[in-house]
Amino acid sequence: MEVNYQCAFADYKEAMYSQMSGPLVASFLGLGGLFFLIVGMSIGIRNGFSGAVAMPLLGGLFLILPLLLRVFQRFWVEQDFRKHPHFAGTVRMVADPEGVKTAGELERRETKWSAHKLDEFRVLLASKITTAQSQSADKHL
Repeated sequence: MEVNYQCAFADYKEAMYSQMSGPLVASFLGLGGLFFLIVGMSIGIRNGFSGAVAMPLLGGLFLILPLLLRVFQRFWVEQDFRKHPHFAGTVRMVADPEGVKTAGELERRETKWSAHKLDEFRVLLASKITTAQSQSADKHL
């Protein structure tokens, strides 16, 4: 059995977004922002605004920071994809009774089934490969 595949920018973006910080970090920053904003405003109202300007500004920064991170994250992912052109290359994967062989423009790997001790899976895959090869041979006759 042979499979040819190629990663597009959408695939790369999905993989990078799944590894990066999720909504937990944004909610933590949002809660911190609200805390600093409320505490800063209450201190400012009680003591005058002269010494408490930093707290509401810090709260505002915490509230805006998740949005800024999301915007810069998109630009960073696009630039990172351009820096690694081999991700967009075509990869050929061949599964045969001996194992799985993967070959791309920059890389070549081979994994033997015996390394995984998957005798039943290897037999099943070998039978599927043999069946597929015999069916394709019958079509050509």
